[in-house]
Amino acid sequence: MTVASPRGDGALGGSSPERRSAGGLFEWLIGSVEDTAIEARLLNAVTLASWIASLAMLAANILLGNPLLQWVLAGVAAVACAAIYIGSRVYGRSELRFHFCVLAFVLTVIAWFSNQGSAGGATWLFFVLVTGSTGLLRGLQRRLFPVAIGIAVAALLALERLRPDLLIAYESAQQRSDDLATMFPLSLVVTTVIVYFIAAGYHNERQRRQRYYDSLRQDNARLEQALREIGVLEGLLPICSHCKSIRDKDGNWQGPEVYLRGSAPLELSHRICPRCHERHFAGSPPTFP
Repeated sequence: MTVASPRGDGALGGSSPERRSAGGLFEWLIGSVEDTAIEARLLNAVTLASWIASLAMLAANILLGNPLLQWVLAGVAAVACAAIYIGSRVYGRSELRFHFCVLAFVLTVIAWFSNQGSAGGATWLFFVLVTGSTGLLRGLQRRLFPVAIGIAVAALLALERLRPDLLIAYESAQQRSDDLATMFPLSLVVTTVIVYFIAAGYHNERQRRQRYYDSLRQDNARLEQALREIGVLEGLLPICSHCKSIRDKDGNWQGPEVYLRGSAPLELSHRICPRCHERHFAGSPPTFP
């Protein structure tokens, strides 16, 4: 089922083969720059990458023979990431950003206790949480969520020191080494995806503003050229070459005296110039200046 969506909600609109081939598989999975807001594209990318990482973690837990609780955590994370990805990409539920951050936080806290606290691989997930919440959330949530993570980490460290018996220790040093070797690259991949999309969004926004600026400059240049042409046209006075009548702005033809009297607050004072006096009134006294 596909649902059409306006710009910015991240929903999966028309999914014709032509669009897929034109935009590419990556754009089809994440959302195009033109139709999807950066936060929605980031949520799609992070949930998709987290889903793949959770499946890899689940497979690693099974192969390494880790405790059942770690299997359950990885499985729950995989199912939750898949559900949020479908809700965001297909149905345009971009408000799931906050729900995803809260879910990731809860699972990370549980993983902290089940992986020997600060000695385990869950430590890396808090760095991913801070980076992801900064990119995904908006407004007050963006400012408060990293602070809440910091307070939670401080409380977990204090609890680890006061009640170490609450932590589930690794069965062996090899198991801890394998867990760290799994968690670090997966956390690095997810963090890289987050940083990439934040940087790409900033770069795309700069390009979009530059295009708008260039378009505005071109429009201003065309407007100035049009104003210059209008100024030239306004400087032309339509006058009859035979009777010397002048056409006004309403299209009416008037004599020079009537036109000038209506165009400016002046009265005409009739005189005879020296050339006309010499030609027509040579024997009479001059009437100029």
